[in-house]
Amino acid sequence: MTAPLNHDRSNELMERTRRILPGGVNSPVRAYGAVGGEPVVLASGAGATVTDVDGNEYIDYVGSWGPLILGHAHPKVLRAIRAALARGGAVVAADMDEAIMLANEFAPEHLCLLTEDAEVLAKRITNAGGLFIGEHSPEVLGDYTAGPSHVMPTGGTARFASPLTVLDFLKVTSTVSCSQEDLVRLGGYTIELARAEGLTGHARSIERRLEGR
Repeated sequence: MTAPLNHDRSNELMERTRRILPGGVNSPVRAYGAVGGEPVVLASGAGATVTDVDGNEYIDYVGSWGPLILGHAHPKVLRAIRAALARGGAVVAADMDEAIMLANEFAPEHLCLLTEDAEVLAKRITNAGGLFIGEHSPEVLGDYTAGPSHVMPTGGTARFASPLTVLDFLKVTSTVSCSQEDLVRLGGYTIELARAEGLTGHARSIERRLEGR
C-alpha cells in the first residue's frame, strides 16, 4: 500500500493565499472554492515531470501549468525566452504572415486580433485557446460574459488541446464492426503491433482467425 503524499507546504501556502488573494478569474481561491479540495502547489518542471513545494514528483500528463514552458520546452526555446525576459519588450514581426506563423507556433491561451480584416486572418489561426477578434472583443469579455468557457489550454498546449466545452461532458462509446475483408486487410498490421508490445496472445488471436478463414 502506497503511503499518502505529504502536502504540508502546499496546504500552508493555500491558507496564506486565502487570506491575501482576491478570488479573481485565475485565482486558486475562486477555483477551489467552487470545486472543493486542496491544490498541490507546483514549484518546478523538467521533461515530462513536475515537482511540488513538498518535493513530490508527478508525471505532467496534461501540460496544464502555463509557467512550465520554462521547464518543458526545448533548450533552444528556453534560452530564447530567458534572453527575451532579460531584455523585456515585444516581438515585432516582419509582416502579417510571420506574425501568424509565430502565433501558431506559440499557441497562446488567448489571442487578440487587433488588425484590419481580423475576421479573415482568424481563419489562418490554428493554435489558440480563444480568439478575440477586433477592438470590440476584449479578452475580459471572454473571461466573464461573452459565452465561451474560461477553462483554457495553457503553456502552449493549444497545439493539441481545446478549451472546455459541453463536448467534454458527453459520454462516447467507440464501436468497431469489421467485415471479413477488413479483418484480412488489418490483421497483419495488428499482429505486428501486438508483437511489438509483447502481447503475443493478442497477436495469436488474430493469427488463429486468419488461419481459419
